[in-house]
Formats: sequence, C-alpha cells, structure tokens
Amino acid sequence: MTLAARTLSTALRKTPVLIAAAGALAIGALTRVTWATQPDYSRVLPAPRVLSDPKLWTMLFAGAIAVWIVQAVQFSELGTTLAFRISRLQYRLTRARESVLVLATMFGLTAMTAAGSVILAPDLSTQWPALRWLQAAAAAALFFRQGRQLAGALLLALFAAAAWEHGPLPVLGHVLFLGIGIYFAAPGIGQERRVAALRLSAAMSMLWIAARNWAVPGPMLQLAAEHPVVMLGMTRPQLVELAGVVQCALGFGLLWRGLYSTAAALLLAAAIVAAVAQSGLSDLAGQAAPLGVLLMLAAERVPTRMYGRRNDAGSVAVTFLLSALAAVLTFYALVYARIGG
Repeated sequence: MTLAARTLSTALRKTPVLIAAAGALAIGALTRVTWATQPDYSRVLPAPRVLSDPKLWTMLFAGAIAVWIVQAVQFSELGTTLAFRISRLQYRLTRARESVLVLATMFGLTAMTAAGSVILAPDLSTQWPALRWLQAAAAAALFFRQGRQLAGALLLALFAAAAWEHGPLPVLGHVLFLGIGIYFAAPGIGQERRVAALRLSAAMSMLWIAARNWAVPGPMLQLAAEHPVVMLGMTRPQLVELAGVVQCALGFGLLWRGLYSTAAALLLAAAIVAAVAQSGLSDLAGQAAPLGVLLMLAAERVPTRMYGRRNDAGSVAVTFLLSALAAVLTFYALVYARIGG
C-alpha cells in the first residue's frame, strides 16, 4: 500500500463516524427524506417532459459515475482494509441489530395507534377501526420474542389492508413495511434472506420516492422555498432533480452488500434524523420504522468472502441507470392507470 493510501486509510479509520455524520447531515438537509407524505398525483408532470429532461439525465450519469467510483474503491486494497475495520465494529453490534429494528417498529406502530385512524404511516388512513387494534396487537407481540412471527403476519395483513384501501400509489412509498413483515414472519427462510427482504423493500421505497420527486416536484419545491439555505446556488427545479438522484443512488446502494450499502444506510438514517430535528419529534412516528431498518442494514456485517473479490463496477453503474429508468416508468404506468394520461 502506498504512503498516500496508508494515510487516507488511517484518517478514515480514526474518524468514520464523524465523516459519515457530516456527509449525511448535508444530504439530509438537501433531500429531506421522508416516508410520511403524499403528493397530489393529479399534478404529475407529463412523462415525456421528465424522460427527455437533459439536466436530469446529466445528473443521473454523474450519479452513475459516482456509483462506479464507489464500487471500484470498495474492492480496491484501500476499500478492503477499511471494510475489515468496519466489519469488526459491525460484529460487536450483531446482538443489538434486531433489537434496534424491534424497538423502532414497536415505537412506530404504537405511535400510529395512538394517532387514531391511521395504519403503518401518518398518510395511510383507514375506515376500519379494527385495523387500529391489529396494529396495537402487532406492537405488543413484538415485545415478546415468541410473538414476533405473529407480529410479522399482522404487519403483512396491515400492508395488504392499506393497499386494498388506497391502491398501489400511496403504499409503494411504504413498501419497506412489507419487508419488515417478511423479516419477522418468516424466520424459517434464514437470516440472509430475511435481511435481503429488508434491503429490497427499503431500496424499492427510495427508488419510488425518487421517481415521485421527479414526476410530482411540488412538495420538494415547497421545501426549497421554505428553506432557501439548501439551494446551494441552484434553481429549485435543479434542486428537485439532484435530490431525486441522491435518493436514487442511496436507495440503490442498499441493494449491494459492503461499504456502499453501509454508507448508504448511514446517510439515509442521518437524513431522517436531520428531517426529524427540523420538523420536531412529531415527525418521528412516521420515520421510526424506516430508521430502524436503515440502522440494522448499516450494522449488518459484510461476509468475509466478499473481501478481495473482483467486481464489475461498470455493470453496477449501468444497473443504477436502468433502475432509475424502471422506477420512473413504473411510476408513470401506475399513475396513468389511476388518473389517466
């Protein structure tokens, strides 16, 4: 290892938490990640306008280059050294990982039950009072290790009920509850597959939110107007596009085990903390479960067999672009199916 690489490795080893926190708070102020709001889908921008926007595609290609760099560094000598260091800390947190998810989910479900006729998230109202008590039962079942499988089944039932009442558009932003339900309800499939369900559901939620921001930019435009400090010299439309690209890149990162996934989970978790700090503890109720999922993913230990493995960073970057395109196309397909277009 060269002197420069050793110096950088030492600096990163001594200050990983500070570096992650600083970067995450900056991104959190920019993107205001939230799972608790729904836009007005009748104000969706025309699909050709979004798909043919050269500025958006320029930012997406820049994001693909960033993904390529992250993947290349991750499997370099420096990345391998750093991964070993982080893996030691993750190993110490092995026993606490599931406890964090359990406590966060319990808090979120209890808060939603106390809020009234809502299930899983503040924007998912219900006309069925019985669902409120099913939600309370799921929170109570999580308190007991033997009851977690029941809690998972109840979460799956609540997600199905929300999809039945609201349709796919509102619930796709909350699809990570489907992952939480699978995690608790299906211990027999093995820990690796259970965590994979969390990864996939959280990534799908973020990709959906990114596509939603591009297609229905109203909420993000309002946020930029209320907090001009996040503009960073850009116009409001440019800010919305950049926020979506950042959300897309971080959500996509949750799918890939290793440093990319760990950094993405930490940055998204810190972004939620920044949003809660800005809006108050009342926002924490809708953010608790996503925060628990992200903290658990950040603490998942990277398996030893990944270290030193060759990785095709170019194909991962191309997959990132295809994932962003698929998210936008899926969003418009569902929106036009609902409201016409």
